[in-house]
Amino acid sequence: MDTSTKVIIGSVLVLAAGGGVYYAVTKYRRGNELDKLDTDVNAQLASQLHSIVDTWYFSDKDADKAVEVAFKIKDWSAVQTSYQKLYNASLVGDLQGKMNSTQYQRFLAALSGAKKLTEIQNNTAKVTTQNNPTSSPVKVGSQVRIKSTQALPLNLYNTPEDAMAVKKVGNDYQPAPKPNGQIKTHTTAAFAKVVETKLFTFTKPNTAPVNVIYAKISFLSNPALVRWISAAALETAPALKGLGCASCNGKCGMGCSCNAMPAAMNTLSGVQVA
Repeated sequence: MDTSTKVIIGSVLVLAAGGGVYYAVTKYRRGNELDKLDTDVNAQLASQLHSIVDTWYFSDKDADKAVEVAFKIKDWSAVQTSYQKLYNASLVGDLQGKMNSTQYQRFLAALSGAKKLTEIQNNTAKVTTQNNPTSSPVKVGSQVRIKSTQALPLNLYNTPEDAMAVKKVGNDYQPAPKPNGQIKTHTTAAFAKVVETKLFTFTKPNTAPVNVIYAKISFLSNPALVRWISAAALETAPALKGLGCASCNGKCGMGCSCNAMPAAMNTLSGVQVA
């Protein structure tokens, strides 16, 4: 056997021995780590993340699950170490291999604890706004009333964000409005002046955008009472100069008399504020 042959055989034996040692060490480490799954929170979190990324199709729902796990992590380095021992793979590499850039940034934000879970999750269900849109059926400064055909009661809101609040239910995002009052009946208290309008566009994955316009109104019967309401419930009202029937020639549709109108305008019988 010549020298070169001896060198090749020696090299193969060394590699084989090295591979065997590596395999044995890896198996020993994984065995130790598996023993920790019942008691070690880092091993448990590593296992949970592996079950999420170990799929042929990684969806937004899977990304949401990973974010939820991220909020539970206290020692990111320990979870990575445990993951390496359990699966002989890089946790960061596996996450980046499955997630798109937006999903991974959400995961990192959750990991850092910089935002609350609902704030991170809502990044996949976005609500954007536009102030005083030209598409609004009522304009800033105009006098309005509740449409006579509008179903009652109508919700009132302190802020438009209360009207367009969303929450996550399971793996879906649903409206979660927070009204602080209602208009119960079609009374003269439903006359108001438009102070501001805002267009909300609500989007979530695989769903067509939903556009909703809300108007900030000041009630004529009590200018200090300012609330937000769906602009779809409003229509431009005739000018009520003296707040009497003669001012609108009966067009208000309230069925009142000239003597009754001024008194009715001083009541909030049709508006209930929580």
